[in-house]
Amino acid sequence: LENENIKIKGINFEEPTLEEVFLSLTGKKLRD
Repeated sequence: LENENIKIKGINFEEPTLEEVFLSLTGKKLRD
């Protein structure tokens, strides 16, 4: 993913982990 595309809920970070992406998209953690 390009850094420009990663601006979710005001969070902007480089090389996000899958868990960070999942949390940003769903608001939930992979392991609840």
